[in-house]
Amino acid sequence: MGFVDARSPARTLALLVLATGAAHGQTQFSVGVPGRGNGSYGVSLQHISITKRDIDVANGEFGELTLRSAFFDFDYGLTDRLAPNLTLPFKSNRFIGEPPYDHDPSVLIDDHGEEFLDDGEYHSAWGDFGVNLRWLWRTSPIAVTPFIGYYFPSNDYPLFTETQAGTAQWRADFGVNMAGRLGPPRLNLTWTAGYAYSLMEKTRPSDAPGRRVNHSRVSAEFSWRATPLITPYLHVSYVDPHNGLDLDEFFGFPFSEEGFPHSDQYYYHDQLLPWGYSTWSLGVNFQAPARMSLTASYGRSLNIGFGHEYEPAMSLSIARFFARGN
Repeated sequence: MGFVDARSPARTLALLVLATGAAHGQTQFSVGVPGRGNGSYGVSLQHISITKRDIDVANGEFGELTLRSAFFDFDYGLTDRLAPNLTLPFKSNRFIGEPPYDHDPSVLIDDHGEEFLDDGEYHSAWGDFGVNLRWLWRTSPIAVTPFIGYYFPSNDYPLFTETQAGTAQWRADFGVNMAGRLGPPRLNLTWTAGYAYSLMEKTRPSDAPGRRVNHSRVSAEFSWRATPLITPYLHVSYVDPHNGLDLDEFFGFPFSEEGFPHSDQYYYHDQLLPWGYSTWSLGVNFQAPARMSLTASYGRSLNIGFGHEYEPAMSLSIARFFARGN
């Protein structure tokens, strides 16, 4: 696999940068494309533990949120420069905590037919199906790959719970990824950087005007091809919200006599709040026999603008590559 076929003068750089790209984030962080008729399929397993967040609405501990995910991924080269990607996550999450940290639909004016799920048990659901397309625009002096993507809920999963499988919104992503060398070729050091803008479906609570809270994501990665088979890397990312509710607006929600916000805006608060954060992860990719690739990573929150603190986030990915005619 590489950015383009073996006739390209950028093939050496391509192989080096692609060494980690295929197994951890095909479209959102990938610069390479597999080449016409080639591709991969795989699964990434992720485990995240959360016991803190940046703001509390009452005294006491937040509780314990465990997020378990399996991301199924398929990548295929239509041409040597154009590749679609399909992804679908399966979530199994659990929250252990006391009011007001749990999400109890009974406190709402309109519970939207949802049940109480923050009961300390794991609850499972398929998440948001994603369709992406990336185009390798150029390879020299740096590789540049614009991409677009569209995500939408694969089913009517619950929203008012810490164990939710997604934000229950469609979103459209537009962005670009770039990659290049660091130092002379013999150092085997590369960098990748990317930007994505997410246009989110507008939230339409019954007691407030519709609101669209979009997001920007900036990412950077540094990798070192230590051997032909082993590539460690460092990845950092930052998410910045646009037009999210500020705290004065949030605490301006109507409250019940028991002291809980119960407006329809509160039902949609996970779509409306300004979730912003940065994270880092260290990982290693291993090119295994039989066209297999294994990637393991460990990460944590770096800074929280508004949201939860990951402590830690661990993932294990396995991918199998296929080639035209094989």
